[in-house]
Amino acid sequence: MAIMLTAKHGNENQSKEFLYHFLWSKLSDQFYIWHDLILPRIEQSVDFAILHPNYGMWILAVKDWSIQEIKGGNQKDCLLSSEGRESTVRNPVREAYEKAVTVKILMEKLPILINQESASGEKLYFAIHHLAIFSNITAEALKLRQLWDTFPENHVITADIIRNPLADDTAVENIFIRKREPVFINAFGLNRSQLAAIRKLFSYSGKHAAPEAPEQQPADDPQPEAVPERVARPAETAAEMDAPETAAEISAEMAAEMDAPEAPPVAEPAMEAEEERSERVIIRYHDRERGTDDEDDRPARPPQKPAETAVAEAPEIPDEIPAQSVTETPPDADEASKPAKPGVDLNKIISYIMKHNELILQRMWER
Repeated sequence: MAIMLTAKHGNENQSKEFLYHFLWSKLSDQFYIWHDLILPRIEQSVDFAILHPNYGMWILAVKDWSIQEIKGGNQKDCLLSSEGRESTVRNPVREAYEKAVTVKILMEKLPILINQESASGEKLYFAIHHLAIFSNITAEALKLRQLWDTFPENHVITADIIRNPLADDTAVENIFIRKREPVFINAFGLNRSQLAAIRKLFSYSGKHAAPEAPEQQPADDPQPEAVPERVARPAETAAEMDAPETAAEISAEMAAEMDAPEAPPVAEPAMEAEEERSERVIIRYHDRERGTDDEDDRPARPPQKPAETAVAEAPEIPDEIPAQSVTETPPDADEASKPAKPGVDLNKIISYIMKHNELILQRMWER
């Protein structure tokens, strides 16, 4: 449903009352509708004004004439005959055009609606169109009477459209979108401030003031959003928050965290410590077997602890197992021909571990 900004005042004729509900129900919520609008300063009445932020505004002149009443006319005036009397009235298409020009002049006096960078020659951010609505005359009747010159088809909506019970919302919107002149689109639409300026202009309160909005007006009425003021938080609400509120509380909390005893470090598993000690023992045993004091040939070692600590930590090597008893895998011929490389002999280490695995594990378990 469209956003209807004015209510019925009770003095509408049957055609205007029908069109009021038709436009309200058939147009989407992107359309804003004013009914029986009184323009400020000039006291002119507009039957309906419809605004779409992208496609612009339509000024409508609604007539409940029958085809038999129209005796002739031109683009300015029409000759009507009713109850034996003839009268000259303004052509409704011309009437809608003149009121559209008036609305455009009023809009151009609002700086917020002026597009300074317009490339289409239009001053406003949106176009203003005009249409005549014939609620009791069909397009076929105008064609038979050859009245399209008097009432151009592009500026007329006839009864076969608004009285059609099968007309869906999309079809009605497309009819309004097709009947636009000038044809240009505001791709970015209108912001809330611009919409508020238009509503303020159309809320003129004179002796023919527009009525108040109906109660069933949709809730998403485009009013400028007010920035809410910061509300002081009550004490009980602040107490529920996790973060402290004052600098003193923050300092106290930080001091408490600093004074709190640190958690003891997690001790490493005993198995990992024993494996590390066993590895040191194996490397020392291998160095003693080589019987060399050359520092350059020895592998890099971590910083040694004091002698008393190192002796206390190092496991004893059994005397009954001399180093010469370590069996070695005979090397291949190619390997034997290669020169010996300085460093740890992995074969001897592996052989030692395989032979004395149970003894090493027993010593580790005892410790």
